[in-house]
Amino acid sequence: LNVLPPVRCTHTDLTSQFIGLCMNKLTLSRFVSLKNNNQTFRRKDYLKHYPEISTATASRDLKNGVERGLIEKFGDKKTTQYIKKK
Repeated sequence: LNVLPPVRCTHTDLTSQFIGLCMNKLTLSRFVSLKNNNQTFRRKDYLKHYPEISTATASRDLKNGVERGLIEKFGDKKTTQYIKKK
């Protein structure tokens, strides 16, 4: 049985192929605890819900959430909205 060593995430590892492996538990827990009742939300809403994170962290969280299939993205740039998948 060959076991691969655990993936250690660094900023240089954050390519699309590693994004799913590198999403940390805290980020994942933010999406799990997010309750939007099938309503769309924007990055600013996400920031209001989690005031302890920076704008850059919120953007990364949302990008990672879309790539992992946890949320769905609609629109582009200033009109971007998200909705949590069931």
